[in-house]
Amino acid sequence: MQIKREPPNGNTAVVRITSLPNIRTDYGLTLGDTIQNFRAALDHLAWCLVKLGHDPRPSEPQRVYFPMAASGKSFRSRVDEWLPGVPADYRAIIRRYQPYRSGDRAKAIRWLRNLSNTDKHRVLIPAVVSLGGISLQVTTNWPVQRVEPLIKGSRALNVGTPLMRVTLTPILGTDCQMQVHGNLASFPSLGRLSESSWNFDGGPVG
Repeated sequence: MQIKREPPNGNTAVVRITSLPNIRTDYGLTLGDTIQNFRAALDHLAWCLVKLGHDPRPSEPQRVYFPMAASGKSFRSRVDEWLPGVPADYRAIIRRYQPYRSGDRAKAIRWLRNLSNTDKHRVLIPAVVSLGGISLQVTTNWPVQRVEPLIKGSRALNVGTPLMRVTLTPILGTDCQMQVHGNLASFPSLGRLSESSWNFDGGPVG
């Protein structure tokens, strides 16, 4: 990280990122395994529910999945195929998490479905370095008026990304001396993907 006055003769200074770690390409393989393990855990749950129902030996066991339907119509028309014999109260709970519904519960399943489908056709490569946490301290021989964080939350980082702005009180006849210390935690991520960019049918992921 580096701190510089901006503009050069002004009374404000900005801390910016000067370098970032390289992203290993084999991270995509680990990410894909993790996604498929989450998906498989839900399918195991579906099978356990079938075993508890009134049709523990379905005639088409290969069709048993944890459903991830694209619409309410799709869910209603195929739930007997995906969850044969599963009691209505368990089906109602699963319906609350379906990707076509609104809310955070459905959003999580929607992302899992989309990432799982994508991983079946290509390796998911983490594309950016994202911010995990930050702790900075600026030392200077000019009095500090205000410190303003310029980055919040988990977001993509680039060389040159501004992290903090410091407002200083100039001391006449004294050159400004500044140093920045601290830690910045980062992690590889897929970046800011838009759900609207996905285009999948509503059937279960096999």
